[in-house]
Amino acid sequence: MRSFIAEIVDVYIKNYATQALRTCIVTPNRRAHRFIKKDIIQQNDDNGFLPSFFSIDEFILNHIPMQRIEETDLTFILYEVFIHQKDYENLDFDEFLSYSSILLHDFNEIDMQMADGEAIFSYLTDTKAIQLWNPDGSPLSDSQKEYLRFYNLLAFVYHDFKSTLLEKNLCYQGMGYRYFAENIDDCLDKVSFENMIFAGFNALTKSEEKIIKTIKQRKQAILLWDVDSYYFKKEIMEAGMYMRKYKIWDSDIENQVQNHYQNNKNIEFIGTAGILGQARIAAQIIEEQTHKNNDKAQEKSEFENNTALIPADESLLIPLLNSLSPSILKNINVTMGYPLQHSNAYRLADSFIKLHLHATRTSKQGTNKQSLYQNDLWEILNNDLIKNINPHQNKTSSPSAQSYIRESEVFSILIKWELSAIKTIFETCHNNPQHLLDKIHFLFLFILKKNKETEALNISDAESDAIMQLLAIISRLKKLQEKHQKPNTIQGFHILYRQLTKGLSQAFSGKIEEGIQLMGLLETRLMDFENIILLSVNEDILPASSFTNSFIPADIKYEFQLPGIQEKTAVYAYHFYRLLQRAKNVYLIYSTTKKKLSGGEKSRFIKQLEFELKKYNKHINIQNKLLTLDNIKIQNAPELSIKKDDKIQQRLQEIAIKGLSPTRIISYIRCPLQFYFQTVAKIKEPEQAQDIIDDRILGDAIHHILEDFFKPYIGKTFPFEKLNGFLKQIPELVHHYYKKSFKGKIDEGANFLSLKDTEYYLIQFIKQEIQAAKHDNSTIEIIGLEENLKRKISLNNGSKVLIHGNADRIDRKNQIIRILDYKTGKVDPKKVKIPKKTDSNILNPIFEDIEYDKATQLFIYRWMYQAYNTSPIQSGIVSFRQITNPYIMLQTKDKDEELQKDFTTLIEEIFDANINFTTTDNEKSCGYCTYKNICLKQ
Repeated sequence: MRSFIAEIVDVYIKNYATQALRTCIVTPNRRAHRFIKKDIIQQNDDNGFLPSFFSIDEFILNHIPMQRIEETDLTFILYEVFIHQKDYENLDFDEFLSYSSILLHDFNEIDMQMADGEAIFSYLTDTKAIQLWNPDGSPLSDSQKEYLRFYNLLAFVYHDFKSTLLEKNLCYQGMGYRYFAENIDDCLDKVSFENMIFAGFNALTKSEEKIIKTIKQRKQAILLWDVDSYYFKKEIMEAGMYMRKYKIWDSDIENQVQNHYQNNKNIEFIGTAGILGQARIAAQIIEEQTHKNNDKAQEKSEFENNTALIPADESLLIPLLNSLSPSILKNINVTMGYPLQHSNAYRLADSFIKLHLHATRTSKQGTNKQSLYQNDLWEILNNDLIKNINPHQNKTSSPSAQSYIRESEVFSILIKWELSAIKTIFETCHNNPQHLLDKIHFLFLFILKKNKETEALNISDAESDAIMQLLAIISRLKKLQEKHQKPNTIQGFHILYRQLTKGLSQAFSGKIEEGIQLMGLLETRLMDFENIILLSVNEDILPASSFTNSFIPADIKYEFQLPGIQEKTAVYAYHFYRLLQRAKNVYLIYSTTKKKLSGGEKSRFIKQLEFELKKYNKHINIQNKLLTLDNIKIQNAPELSIKKDDKIQQRLQEIAIKGLSPTRIISYIRCPLQFYFQTVAKIKEPEQAQDIIDDRILGDAIHHILEDFFKPYIGKTFPFEKLNGFLKQIPELVHHYYKKSFKGKIDEGANFLSLKDTEYYLIQFIKQEIQAAKHDNSTIEIIGLEENLKRKISLNNGSKVLIHGNADRIDRKNQIIRILDYKTGKVDPKKVKIPKKTDSNILNPIFEDIEYDKATQLFIYRWMYQAYNTSPIQSGIVSFRQITNPYIMLQTKDKDEELQKDFTTLIEEIFDANINFTTTDNEKSCGYCTYKNICLKQ
């Protein structure tokens, strides 16, 4: 295999080796420069000077009389421009931040493509808008007029923004590119190089195209294109779309076309489940290839030195590193960088910001005290950096039942754990970003100081580096806030903080020129490898989803020749096919896991290779594999089984005395290991701050409102005539409940819709009750609400286990006692029954199959209540989604004795010291399990 880099070096040696100081090489990025330099040194016997090297970005921005500035600085300047526009003088900065990044991206794209920005934003006149939105000629709505007014304002903002930057000799990327292209003669006069090589380009923006084309016409440059006839000569192949356009002004392209796809290749398409499945398959391929010739060290080295491991979805980086064996990790070079977001330092800062952000949203104005959301607090206290300075780090705990905790309680915890030195960071910030910045700054300096004073802390170099990066960002934000007096809320600060930390990473150490190269797809430009392992070759990843946030509608982009879906797909197609063209062994791994709206679908690029490449070259070997986790050999995988040692048995005895609820028993049926994590080890599931009304909160609201309504009638016959009055009060009661019990906003967005859902469910249920009362002369006696039921079950070893749970409502109708459980979620009536026990069942399916969890719960309620009463008893569900028949009753059909025996066997199993806690075989149980990452399950 002769690489493209070798071809670049050949051209340089042949034409410019003796003119190094007057020559530069320009490439799309800097990644390949090190390798080009190495080859030049090896081939150039004179050992003279090297040429200069630039990425295209460096070449252009180094030769314009303006300085490029970062997005955050641009944001403040753009805001100043906005507030000088009519009717925008009082524009809220936080509101502006919600769309400023999108607008800056649009401005950048307009200038990169040398489009008429003012014309684009002025394009939507009233007449044109009516044609697009109201083709029948009807007047525009108020919201359409407001959008149109804002859209037309952007023409003035775009002009004023660029004028402001020009006055200060500042620019953003696209503005700098456009300036170079529009003033190309002046800019080229400042370029000190007589000879230039532009290598490895494909999809040029209009500004790049004009610059490179002009330099080519002035005979100051050689253009080297990396292109193959397979996708260049076929008009339908999107990978060659841009090259076919450029041959109009650079006829040399056709002379540089090669035929790499005529060579022999081995290509495997491998489908497997999810992220971890892909990572393990990739690790297995590498292990097999590196150990294939175990006694041939040279061949092993050749594989490692000619292999690229490329996750198209960069979130695969950490799973990949965790899947590779230590021997492979010693010889791997990670060029992608370790995302800063994965460091303990970043997580600590982010948790701290969330803590004060949630406190600001829920605390009353003008008070010096605040309530802190417990989950945010414990995220901070359980962070490894805090646990390192906590003398009682082994005693860290988790939230109590209450959601929020007062400052005084926080201080008590800190004093108890000898962390009172940092208690001031938990005091209220009064929604002041400067106060928050000071607290984060103090916290990180305190951690570094403690690390220096106490050798036992041993904070890793990577974490120290992350802290230093974040301290630099905090200092930058402090200066920006002092200079602009904005943002003046923690919400705005959080947005800027994310802008500044986005994309930051920590460098891995490794041998850049040796070993397997773990790199991002765009980093492979100009690079060639004999062995390619490419992961996440799925639709919406390769090519990436066409959806991008933009103020410019797709039809207007098309009108003004801005890149659209077709152009973006062509870019990804070129990177994909170019990467494969010189490779001999190619492994394309894709996920088969289904997602909500997409996923599980292999990329169209795989399908193109399947149906087209074999016809193009019959000697190419193509294989399809669909693998399950059973096909994957996991190196040194731990057995996922927890033995019931003395400590665990002691804990189980505590549970037996304290009691098991139906929910905990059902978690055991779902997965014994989940039961262990949740109930025995008490590893709490993460919660979110209650600023969004989710299904659980909605269900609580219905429970409480119905409990308050029925409570006065406990022990009495319920008067059905009261239902009409209750029906009228429901909207007011729902609003009052949320206003009193819920700390988030309830009058807008998703929360408002959830509030209306609560009203709807209650109203429909009460209407059904009124309708049923008219046709049914029977009475209902309310026996209990939120009744705590208890009953002990005797095990064969003589011990007893307490079973307990709260029944939402217990009443008596037609001399039958009903134990009712309210459900706002979906209920399948077919699963609220006692199924037949078959030969394959050890126990009745309600104690083995999680699909019958509702039946399990109802059986346990009925079994517990039988200890109180010998009357006929039924248990059932009140389903608020079953409008016409909300009552779904469990029918036991005289199976009580058999069910009680099986229930006892199930509880025996939970407490049996000889039966380990193991993972479930039912993959459906793993879908939404909080602990699936611990189990290495998808």
